[in-house]
Amino acid sequence: MSSSPLLSIIINCFNGEKYLSECLKSILLQTYENYEVIFWDNKSSDNSKNIFLEIKDKRFKYFTDDNHVSLYSARNKALNFVKGKYISFLDVDDEFSPEKLKLQVEIMQSNPKIGFCYSGFKFLSEKSGEMKSAYDNKNLKSGYINSDLLKNYNVGLLTLMLNKKIMDSNNIKFDGRFNIIGDLDLVLRLSKVSLGVPIRSDLAICRKHT
Repeated sequence: MSSSPLLSIIINCFNGEKYLSECLKSILLQTYENYEVIFWDNKSSDNSKNIFLEIKDKRFKYFTDDNHVSLYSARNKALNFVKGKYISFLDVDDEFSPEKLKLQVEIMQSNPKIGFCYSGFKFLSEKSGEMKSAYDNKNLKSGYINSDLLKNYNVGLLTLMLNKKIMDSNNIKFDGRFNIIGDLDLVLRLSKVSLGVPIRSDLAICRKHT
């Protein structure tokens, strides 16, 4: 088993120029290097495309389509292009900590029954600049945790790493009918058929705009 399998990082973008450079920098600073970035431009009208294409790295791949679609439909469009064994997600205003991908790949590689790895993360207030943990990380559950997540859902999309083989074999993608809870729905379905394993530390930053 390869110790450094290919990882696909999906970035869905719609007019994300404000923080996009910082988002992309957090990927370039990863200690894990065998990844591809699937950048799905959902018909942005700002400078997002140019900011992304400034990065001259063959791992960074730009995709778009003729029409703007809903967020979770756009995520599914991006999923069609992934080549990695594992999949992660990063929104244009969020960031990974440098060791996130390396730590999660190590866990995913330890057991083929693991459908997803997740972690804690911090909220960064856009107004105050204050940063604090989103959850009490010691409460992040491990194993077949569907019932736990139904009681207390504490999985941030930006912390997820997914097993593509398990997703494909169970025909699990995002439900395009949703506008907000599509990631919750996907994780709950995945947690019914596979193991979920946490890293009980903050490995990402999510900007809070309110």
